[in-house]
Amino acid sequence: MKSPINQRSNRPVSHGGSLFVSIVVKVQMTWLAVLDQLVAAR
Repeated sequence: MKSPINQRSNRPVSHGGSLFVSIVVKVQMTWLAVLDQLVAAR
């Protein structure tokens, strides 16, 4: 029951995976930059 559901959910992710990954990477980079600035400010 779980395997077919996973396959269906993986298909849309593979199509828009690159865009999602790029957004996640940008968010992580911005968070790292903000955290670095906060630490430097202290």
